[in-house]
Amino acid sequence: MSRLTIWLNRVVNIAVVVTFIFCPHFLLAQQRQTISLGEAFGLAEQNYPAIKQKDLIRQTQRLSIENLSTNFLPQFTVNGQA
Repeated sequence: MSRLTIWLNRVVNIAVVVTFIFCPHFLLAQQRQTISLGEAFGLAEQNYPAIKQKDLIRQTQRLSIENLSTNFLPQFTVNGQA
């Protein structure tokens, strides 16, 4: 093997070892925070725009169903000329 290949293998091995040594420190740097299901729903309602429009979506669905049911009946028109 060439010197470059040997040197690159050593650098990669050192990088892998250093990553495994310091990896737990990165994981412990974040504080664990637990939230309840109710808090999760509250955060979702605050941050997700579609949930904010949930009532408008329900009203649109209801009106669409009403429109479909009223247009179901046959229509009858009479045209005449005197």
